[in-house]
Amino acid sequence: CTPILNLYDLYRKADRDNYPIFDANIRDYLGTSGAVNKGIAATLSSEDRNNFFYYNNGITMIVKKIGKPKTKTRDSSTYLSIEITDPQIVNGCQTVSTIYETLSALPESKLRELYHDTFVMLKILEIPKDTEEYQKLSEDIVKYNNSQNALSPKWFESSSSEFKRIQIEFLNRGFLVCIKQSDKLSLIHI
Repeated sequence: CTPILNLYDLYRKADRDNYPIFDANIRDYLGTSGAVNKGIAATLSSEDRNNFFYYNNGITMIVKKIGKPKTKTRDSSTYLSIEITDPQIVNGCQTVSTIYETLSALPESKLRELYHDTFVMLKILEIPKDTEEYQKLSEDIVKYNNSQNALSPKWFESSSSEFKRIQIEFLNRGFLVCIKQSDKLSLIHI
């Protein structure tokens, strides 16, 4: 896991240096108008931000080279730091971009105070891409990290305790209420 401040700093540096950090990403940033990005921004802006790590799926980054970890100290905290070469965020564009937009709206002096304990999962893969085999691997990582089954909002509701209670009430009356395909299997065990 990494502090979101590291991703904020990485994005800011990439933006300043005109480095295309999302070139290998198949999605463009959708802005904060969508429900998911609004949710990310809302979590980051709330007292619940220290739970961000648990709520977010994380970020996948491909780099050309990962350096050896070094111990550093900042604000009387000791942490490990690694140097990376040619980072490409291949999954997590929405997360990183929303982190950047949300934190950019705040005074720089407040960032370390507010977000020192806010983390996100970061998977860093060293793929040199200097051979055809590594290039193919890199492309497949992008493809498979961005291949997800669509979720219906009703599936989220079906996991609530209230829905489970209603489902059991109907089952006791001889009716099977299914929202997800797996409901058929889970009701067998009730």
